[in-house]
Amino acid sequence: MGIIISMNEFGIVVLAAGASTRLGFPNQLLEVNNESFLRSTISMAIQVTQPVVSVLGYNYNRFERETKGLDVEVVFNLNWNKGVATSIKEGFNYIHKHYPHLKGVIFLNCDQPYINAELLRKMMYAYDDSNGIVSVADVQILYMPILIGKQHFKDIFKLKDDESLFTLTAAFGARNVQFANASVNINTEQDWLNYFNQLRQNRAS
Repeated sequence: MGIIISMNEFGIVVLAAGASTRLGFPNQLLEVNNESFLRSTISMAIQVTQPVVSVLGYNYNRFERETKGLDVEVVFNLNWNKGVATSIKEGFNYIHKHYPHLKGVIFLNCDQPYINAELLRKMMYAYDDSNGIVSVADVQILYMPILIGKQHFKDIFKLKDDESLFTLTAAFGARNVQFANASVNINTEQDWLNYFNQLRQNRAS
């Protein structure tokens, strides 16, 4: 029998406040199978645990429509353009205030299309009170998503606006869950073309 993870032990924050300036189009709204990345990511997250919180910022009203009908709580980050840590702290502040019992929070981007529910569950299984941080890795390189345990909650608020959660993995270390496609994220037009071409090849094979 495998380890049983209580859905009440971990929450998920989906970070989706950015403007995707390098791509030239919001990556949150890129579609596969007639569903946006944002909606697909949230739908996947709520299969794993509750609560799920999505942090929006740029074009808030348009992105919020992608969350309709989903069991997700939406937070608006007024300072989204000042750096990713503003969204991290905004999402964490909300989820910790409303769900103070959580032992850990997974922070998840919506521009990594291969991230799946099984991986998020593996991260929860890998959680250990002795360290409290779990990251995804492809060999030795760390990627999002990242799980931050309760012993490091206070450190989230110490992040500077332009810092990321990798500041915490560098300072405190992390347990790593290996995932071969962790490096695939859609930040540029070429990233999108590469991913789309891979999808076509997979469907044709």
